[in-house]
Amino acid sequence: MVSNPERPSVRILIVEDEIVIAADLDMRLQGMGYEVTGAVNSAEDALILAERDRPDLVFMDIILSGPMDGIEAAGQIRARMGIPVVFLTAYADNDRLSRAKLTQPFGYLLKPFQDRDIRIAVEMALYSARIEAERREAERRLRRSEEQYRAIVTNMAEGIAIGQGDRLVLTNPALARITGYSQDQLQGRPFVEFVHPDDRSSVLNRHLSRVQGAEPEGMNQYRLVTSSGETRWVQANAMSHEWAGRPASLCFYMDITQQKKDEEALARRDRVLAAISYAGARFLAMDALSQEGLNEVLGRLGQASEADRVYIFENRRDSDGVLLTSQRYEWAASGITAQIGNPDLTDFPYGAAGFGRWEQILGAGGIVSGAIHEFSKEEREILEPQDIRSLLVVPVFVGGNWWGFMGLDQCRSHRDWSLVEIEALKTAAGMLGGLIRRMGIEDKLKEASREMESRAEDRSQELEAALKESETKFYRVFQAIPAAVSLSRLDDGRYTEINQGFTRMYGYEPREVLGRTALDLGLWADLPQQSEARWERIIAEGHVRDFEFRFRRKNGQAGIGLNSALVILDGGQSHILSISTDVTERRKTEEIMLQAEKMMSIGGLAAGMAHEINNPLGGIILGAQNILRRLARDNDANRLAADELGLDLDRVGAYMAKRRVNDFLGGILEAAHRAARITANMLEFSRRGRGEMRPVDLRGIADKALELAATDYDLKKQYDFRQFKIVRDYEDLMPMVWCDPTQMEQVVFNLIKNAAQALAADVDHQAAHQIVLRVRSERPEAVIEVEDDGPGIDEPIRKRIFEPFFTTKPPGVGTGLGLSVSYFLITENHKGTITVDSEPGRGARFQIRLPARPPLAGMAEG
Repeated sequence: MVSNPERPSVRILIVEDEIVIAADLDMRLQGMGYEVTGAVNSAEDALILAERDRPDLVFMDIILSGPMDGIEAAGQIRARMGIPVVFLTAYADNDRLSRAKLTQPFGYLLKPFQDRDIRIAVEMALYSARIEAERREAERRLRRSEEQYRAIVTNMAEGIAIGQGDRLVLTNPALARITGYSQDQLQGRPFVEFVHPDDRSSVLNRHLSRVQGAEPEGMNQYRLVTSSGETRWVQANAMSHEWAGRPASLCFYMDITQQKKDEEALARRDRVLAAISYAGARFLAMDALSQEGLNEVLGRLGQASEADRVYIFENRRDSDGVLLTSQRYEWAASGITAQIGNPDLTDFPYGAAGFGRWEQILGAGGIVSGAIHEFSKEEREILEPQDIRSLLVVPVFVGGNWWGFMGLDQCRSHRDWSLVEIEALKTAAGMLGGLIRRMGIEDKLKEASREMESRAEDRSQELEAALKESETKFYRVFQAIPAAVSLSRLDDGRYTEINQGFTRMYGYEPREVLGRTALDLGLWADLPQQSEARWERIIAEGHVRDFEFRFRRKNGQAGIGLNSALVILDGGQSHILSISTDVTERRKTEEIMLQAEKMMSIGGLAAGMAHEINNPLGGIILGAQNILRRLARDNDANRLAADELGLDLDRVGAYMAKRRVNDFLGGILEAAHRAARITANMLEFSRRGRGEMRPVDLRGIADKALELAATDYDLKKQYDFRQFKIVRDYEDLMPMVWCDPTQMEQVVFNLIKNAAQALAADVDHQAAHQIVLRVRSERPEAVIEVEDDGPGIDEPIRKRIFEPFFTTKPPGVGTGLGLSVSYFLITENHKGTITVDSEPGRGARFQIRLPARPPLAGMAEG
């Protein structure tokens, strides 16, 4: 059964002699988050279970088989145990209704049941019972409130702590899970003990200032140290509080460790790519292997990858043919001991020192990486004195021969090297090999040039062949750089050379680019502003670095790039060497993360508002219903009271009809029910729990959503859903996908309903519109798409479309919660994604992606 983390579970006993109806009601109640204590078919069993289990509410069928019917059983339960009863009935005669009224039921539920009616019956019965209990016994109400508060604190997913002075006076299980300490271990200890040493001072100062009223309440992020020594990031929302009559600080903690890791991985990837682009530019501009130039390149690679050392070793063979290696260049981070002067790393013999494995792997073009404690004893004896805990080494080849290797060391902690870092180091090693090859060939060419003065004319062809080989090798390195690299003349901006990375990024072949400018090709999406700003910086400073710009590919797709450029001389003429990387996907990821942050930040507000609104709404609905019942002319109690006062109840009813009092009361009920539906959506938006997760066929989900749309009153009457053409594009062989079918039907129905509303609003195009529903598999994901050919969505609206309460519909038509609830259900409950692709005049396509694999332990309940 799925529990509701927003409040303690409501326990309900079902008394129904029709097994099918009892099972259906049991399933519906548990699906809504209520606890069913039992289901029995006789009044005698109902009395036994009610006495034993003491449920919060009893659903009692009026007509039961046996010597005692539901009305008599309800009377005994109310008299002996004070438990509220809601009668279940399909019909009843006047005698039974009169008897039922004497038991003071808390509601009637008509068969067949509707989810909304069940929820309203439960909530209204509980509300009425609570009002009655509060009126009779204030002390019991206070004790119950405290128990509910304790249950909320205990079951919340966020960590909660109250600090007084410098000590923790209250914590919940969630905070214990985050820190790894038990609640007993946390109780009474200084809370700064669990804060990372680098963050303790600022956290303590904010706490003391807040208690003294000088620090405003708000959110901040810092690190905690768990019982195992692990560092975890939390987002803390702190506010002033009072505990036991003294000032304190109340803080809510959300574990954001994974979010921080994702952000760090994205940032490190971009830094590494930028460092590789810079290395390519520097290598292309170098005329010789200089200590300063190579150390600068190694420093960029080390800082970008957050390594502690970056180095280059060169191989040679001694007179006996033994392969040796020596460290030539190195960069070391601050606080890390440099090894460039270590005599043990000069003419280091691979085989004799126990590094034969390295010679074999690197010589074959492989890599050596991993944690040092997993290496052989001989290798550890050399590496551990250098404080190395993890390393990554790639070979450097020059002209097909193994020249040496480049490496990264991690000295402060163990580390697993990402694919981006491995490929980046391989690319840098390839560019270094090309540079060394070019330098060697140029040295040979210079020597040959001096000898040409004394040699015969027939040597010229041999030198030309060598020069051509040099250009070919350099051209291969140029083409192998993954970023978009180009050369263009400084005076007119016309391209003279591009690499394959340029073709991959922009979609243009060299024959379409050479001799033309970026303006001719329309590459810069924001011309002329961006181009002019970049050009002015290049002219003024001779270079530009990490210049963000919007570009347009050959196929018209827009993207975002980072550009670095440098003015160089080529053939005696000034050129611009430009290196660009595509960061479009990163920006999209950041946008998704920003949207997720918005959804998370407003979830608590939505839950609080919904709970605060529900209480007065329940009173309004109950009051209006009671007024209508107290004025009903067919009610014996009403007629008896009217007779005692000498009133003609029929004439009172006539007066109310003439003055439309009943209409006004009906309007109050309708408005209150509508507000209740809005708050229910708000609660659904903020709710953390999940329904029943099980394997389902998404094609059936899509068909059921279409059936709901076809029968929905608003869609039929207001938008004439039948006039739209429905296209089903389903893949034949679909895998079963783990999801909550009810929630998925709700999401797909919301998307279909929005599409119908958009098509109905497209008054400028009278041709028949269509809605396309697609279901397909893209392992390891399953995809659902809802596409329409309506007016489309502007970009400002598209960016905010999943925000709560944001709507473009007129008042009374939409609440702005449909898409935000759908976003929450997909991203939080199903760990999937939901995106929208649309342009004005070209329709809109909403895409849902769900993981096809079974959920991890703990993801599904029930």
